Amino acid sequence: MRGIRDGVKAGDLGLATRLFAEVARRMVERHGCDSLLLACTEIPLALHGVPGHAGVRLVDPAEVLARALAGRAYAVG
Repeated sequence: MRGIRDGVKAGDLGLATRLFAEVARRMVERHGCDSLLLACTEIPLALHGVPGHAGVRLVDPAEVLARALAGRAYAVG
């Protein structure tokens, strides 16, 4: 919550990035994740990768939804 409240919402994206990156790194190392769902609208604003784990895919649900809606509206694949 601190990354959201004190980071993104307060306008300190540097703090948010550091906090989110640390949580993401720990999740990857603890659980062996190859993808992380950034299931909060604030997280994708600050998290662009997982330190030390360049191959981990970050999934932004808002982007997935936008692509699906555009595909449906404009009949694009």
